[in-house]
Amino acid sequence: MTLQTYYISLYFDKDTDNWLSDLIAQAAQKCHDNVVKAIPPHITVAMLKAQDSDILGQKIDTVINEFFIQEILIAGIGLFQTKVVYLQPVLNWYLHNISVRINDTFAQEQQKDNKYIPYNWIPHISIAKRLTDTEQIDVIKLLQKEKFPRQAKICYIGLERAKPYKSIKMWALQDLKNAVKQQ
Repeated sequence: MTLQTYYISLYFDKDTDNWLSDLIAQAAQKCHDNVVKAIPPHITVAMLKAQDSDILGQKIDTVINEFFIQEILIAGIGLFQTKVVYLQPVLNWYLHNISVRINDTFAQEQQKDNKYIPYNWIPHISIAKRLTDTEQIDVIKLLQKEKFPRQAKICYIGLERAKPYKSIKMWALQDLKNAVKQQ
């Protein structure tokens, strides 16, 4: 069996997801569909290599109760030289802690040349990719109409296969307020 690439990603509440999905759809109209519209808006926290997803899912099950629903701040627009336009969340304690804990849990499955490990990771929400120079400018102009900073709420952690993309499993995060009340 060959190794496949998997991602662990953070997903948003319904309002944030709708807002981001709408931005991605608007970008698609400007960029001949060179966007990420087939994949729900997310922040990837780990890139892994494994033979199958079952063991990865079992490992997530062991740490999922350590993470809670949390608001983050989307500060503005960013871009990678590979012609990716994205929205930039603030790298706060919450995002850093999830990155560290998830990557520690999956140390054996880390992919070489991994850009999703702590202190090498730039949290981002991709809006469009593989853009021409003109398309890149058009997407940036589109995003400049939005008001930043903007609050977003992380509500889920998901496991996905890379190519072809497939959502394997989604875990709902607990609300910290409810978790404290239950103790």
